[in-house]
Amino acid sequence: MTPMTEEAFLDALRSRGADRLRRVRFRWNRRTIWSLTQGGTVLNLHVGFRQTTPDLLDHFALIVLHPRGGPPTVRRARDRVQRHPPLRDALRRIRATPPPRARRRTRRGLRPGPNCATPAQQVYLDELYRHLAEGAFPDGLPHELPLRLSHRMRSTLGWVALGEREGARAVGELALNLDLMLEVNDELRVEVMLHEMAHIEAWLLHGDRGHGAAWKAIARRVGCRPRARFDTQVTARPHRRDRILRVPPLPA
Repeated sequence: MTPMTEEAFLDALRSRGADRLRRVRFRWNRRTIWSLTQGGTVLNLHVGFRQTTPDLLDHFALIVLHPRGGPPTVRRARDRVQRHPPLRDALRRIRATPPPRARRRTRRGLRPGPNCATPAQQVYLDELYRHLAEGAFPDGLPHELPLRLSHRMRSTLGWVALGEREGARAVGELALNLDLMLEVNDELRVEVMLHEMAHIEAWLLHGDRGHGAAWKAIARRVGCRPRARFDTQVTARPHRRDRILRVPPLPA
C-alpha cells in the first residue's frame, strides 16, 4: 500500500472521473470515516485511508460520483472502503486514547464562564441554590459553588461543569439561561435548577455525569422530571441582546 498526500489523493480521484472534487482532507476522526461537504466538492477522509491502493481509489471515485444512492457497484464500494485494513487499525489506535478535545474542554469547563447576572440577581442565585440544597440535597452538594447567568445559551437551559481536580471528582460551576429570569419561566427555572443540582450529586456521589440511573433516581427524589430534555418551552426575551434585570422571589 502506498501512503498518499491529500493532493495526490485528489489528483488520483480526478483522473478517475471525479471532476467536481476540489479538495481532499485527511481527518483524525474517532467515528466518521468519510464525508462529502461543500456541495460534494470536498472529500473528508479518515487518516486511515492515507495508506491506499488502486482499488480503494476506484471505490472512492465511484462514491464521489454517486454521493447518494447509485447502482449496486456504488453500494459495494461503500462497503469495501469500510473494511480497508489500515482504516480499522487507525480507528483502534485512535479510540484507545482519550479524545484530546474532551480533555481540553474538561480543563476549561471547570473555570466559570462569563456571568451576566446583576449583583441582585447573583444574590438571588446564591440564595436559591442554598434554599434548594437545604431542602432536597442535605448531603450531596458543595456548600459553595460558582453560579452564573448566561445570555449566550439558546436551546440549552442549564449547565453544570463536571470534571476532576487532583484526581477527585469536582464541579466547576452551575449556569442558567438568562431567559429563565422572566416571570413566565418561574416554575421552569426551579425545575432546571433542580435538574442541574441532581447532576452534581449524581457526579460527586456516583460518578454519573449523564442522565443515567443514579441521576434519574435523584431527580425523582427531589421532584423534577427524570428526563434529559424539558417538555416545557422556555419563553425567550424578544431580542438576544436584551437584558433582564428582574429578581424573582424564592420558591415557597
